[in-house]
Amino acid sequence: MKSIVISGIGRCGKSLVTAGFILNFKNCGYFKPIGEKRKVGGRMIDEDVYLMKKIANISLSDYDICPGLDFPEVDIDIEKIKSAYQKAVENKDHIIIETDIVRGARNGLSSFEIADALNTKILLVIEEKDGWEDEMAFLKRQGEELIKGVVLNKVKNLDLVDKDAFLGTIPYTEGFSSVSCAQIQEALSANILAGNGGLLRQVENILVGAMTPKYAMPYLERIPNKTIITGGDRTDLILSVLTEDTSCIVLTGDIIPFPEVIEKAEIKKIPLLSVPWDTHTTLDKIETVIPKINPDNKARLSSIKEITNSLCKAVF
Repeated sequence: MKSIVISGIGRCGKSLVTAGFILNFKNCGYFKPIGEKRKVGGRMIDEDVYLMKKIANISLSDYDICPGLDFPEVDIDIEKIKSAYQKAVENKDHIIIETDIVRGARNGLSSFEIADALNTKILLVIEEKDGWEDEMAFLKRQGEELIKGVVLNKVKNLDLVDKDAFLGTIPYTEGFSSVSCAQIQEALSANILAGNGGLLRQVENILVGAMTPKYAMPYLERIPNKTIITGGDRTDLILSVLTEDTSCIVLTGDIIPFPEVIEKAEIKKIPLLSVPWDTHTTLDKIETVIPKINPDNKARLSSIKEITNSLCKAVF
């Protein structure tokens, strides 16, 4: 059984690289020692765990592959992680372990300590941005013996990069990821009026519903996986767009729609999110949300598999 820890600081592209490995290897497991908890539909989930389970078709519970979901962070320890890891690797040919490089460090659970305890190495993901060279040099010094190599992500000009210095490079590409309704709700601190069970729906298009249904629907019907921003008093438009192609609806101005609207959204599990701001402010806030991979977009998964194929071969 072959293993690797994929790690880095913050939103550097760990999930994209992890998904690439899972897509490139058959019978590949996934493990995330410490999760990022979010309450969706009455239970705690980690969106990366949800995503990777779906891509890898893993039947284990979220808590089996992410023991940190089951305990407060101060209560999780290396023995609990090692015990859960043994279940996650059972009957697998490869296992991908996803961590943030420093998260858990105060409890002795940094990526370096986890890799050492699980007897594996670290693939360091660095995003090409201001100061990336210093970030890479610092992290490599911290765990020199444990780092197998580095992948440079979001590279804007591959011709300017010394490819021999990395195990792999990934070009900057728009459109690999989407955001979830849960991320939008969190970014807006929105009041959920209905559709809590649909918060994991993926959003790939953000639209403003300003026209009447007569003129808006011929256009809106062609756009999949959309979030629509409109006023809570636009009953006619809201009822028209409560279809499967709508991921969620953001209602501006703190205007609560009629009960029939809330009831229909709840039945269809389409989140209705209420915010106090105007449309422009709401749109600006949504655009700050960091996108994630949509596990249902087969074309994008195929692209991720292709751009990470040579990296997977270099690591294993």
